[in-house]
Amino acid sequence: MKTLGDLFGTFEKRGSATAFVYRTGVRRFVFSYRDLYHLSLCTARLLEEHGVNKGERVLLWTPNSPWWAVAFWGIVARGAVVVPVDFASGKDRAEMIAKLTEQVPRIFCGGEI
Repeated sequence: MKTLGDLFGTFEKRGSATAFVYRTGVRRFVFSYRDLYHLSLCTARLLEEHGVNKGERVLLWTPNSPWWAVAFWGIVARGAVVVPVDFASGKDRAEMIAKLTEQVPRIFCGGEI
């Protein structure tokens, strides 16, 4: 395995094995690798529909949650480059990173920047 894309390709094969568990208060959500794989492919299709091309940078500015992981792997599956931004750092920081990475602002996960 040499790339994140290679790793992503193993998710479907891992099937119902637990990828991660997410807890909110008293609720507990279990995501299998199959869930993560299919949700990430849906995200990749959404990115394609919004004009994100392979090799383009996509800022990922959202609070920690299962959806962060789904978005991350969806960006990888699309062949784009993930630019993670700490959500706690705020909008000004996200805008600065967008400029530094020459990223055209798009609406994605954390809001519009």
